[in-house]
Amino acid sequence: MAMLRPLRLALASLAFLVPAPSWGGPGVAPISGADMDALPGPEDQFRWSVAEKTVAHRHFDLLFPSETIASGDHVLPLVKADKPISIGFDYDGRRLTIADYFARSNATGLLVLKGDRILFERYARGNGPDTHWASRSMAKSVTATLIGIALKEGKIHSLDDAVERYVPELADTRYGPVTLRQTLQMTSGMPDTEFPSALPLQACTVKRERGCFIRELKAIAAVDRPDYAKPGTRFSYLSADVIVNGLVLERATGMSPAQYLSSRIWRPFGMERDAYWNLEAEGGATFANSGIGATLRDYGRFGLFVMQGGRLGDGDMLLPADWAKDALTPSRASVIAGTPYGFNWWLNPPKSDAPGISHTYYARGSNGQLIVINPDERLVIVKWAVWDNDPAKPSGATAKDMDDALFDAIIKAAHGR
Repeated sequence: MAMLRPLRLALASLAFLVPAPSWGGPGVAPISGADMDALPGPEDQFRWSVAEKTVAHRHFDLLFPSETIASGDHVLPLVKADKPISIGFDYDGRRLTIADYFARSNATGLLVLKGDRILFERYARGNGPDTHWASRSMAKSVTATLIGIALKEGKIHSLDDAVERYVPELADTRYGPVTLRQTLQMTSGMPDTEFPSALPLQACTVKRERGCFIRELKAIAAVDRPDYAKPGTRFSYLSADVIVNGLVLERATGMSPAQYLSSRIWRPFGMERDAYWNLEAEGGATFANSGIGATLRDYGRFGLFVMQGGRLGDGDMLLPADWAKDALTPSRASVIAGTPYGFNWWLNPPKSDAPGISHTYYARGSNGQLIVINPDERLVIVKWAVWDNDPAKPSGATAKDMDDALFDAIIKAAHGR
């Protein structure tokens, strides 16, 4: 937590610069009076309490600049199963119910899909089917998927292209010769770990300053900084790599990531509600590593889209034929680091005898956000949470262990359904 102190101070110093939220948000339900009264300041995000996180995660479109991800008239129906699965699991020497899990893990939403059937759906802490919840870093997996679509369309020539081909402002930095494959795998070789390098990027969304991302990326990748690795040789989880990919996507397609996501997936696949994506500033670059707000079911639909290899209802395939193989193959560097990682997908399922667990992959976001995809069982699990920063309470690794036990039980309960 000590490493967060400089950003806390920096963000706090920006408080007087933060415009008052516009109480409407793009394409989402209006904020309630109770949430408006309890909405915390964006500059305080690294010290939000659980209660503040809960309200904030429902309204990132009001806390930070954002752009609408428009849905269309067609909606992919999700049908509730005649009988929901019964979920119970053993954890820490006790038999827990799903109610125990929600209480102990600070979960705020859980959806289990088997194909287009809803086997389980539950909300907590004031959330409901219309809630637009912050993706956090689950957005990284969305950005990677959009890169794949742009590759299939020929807007991106090759994943072996250098970043500087699409973002010439970075040509004179260490990002210039890094390939898109390397940024997708987070093997760019930049020396910074996620903290503190992501913190100035997050601060850009508080300052609402156009051009801030490019300036901070230049600082991260300055040629005179030490401790760089040869690109492709070292895995380091780094949100900056995904900010770069967001810029590449915008330059290659001529559309913002929100517009591209709407036109390629949200509308044609049949998402039910508009969503949003946070920006550095109104009209500025997209916070491509985070910042999507969508409903629980629409996150589930995105999981179905990916699980189907990018196939639309009319049979049109939006992703390259070999995309899944490439995206879900861990880089050698990530395997050496002990954290198998593909194209912004986590490939480290827990040890388990659950069906299909070895082929399961994950989109993860801070504070407990997850999309779990088990293609062998045709399962998509979406989970929201507000993990507690208090080290005396379940969070981080402890909550992840509880999640693993829960998902093991869910996969087994859904088998054969």
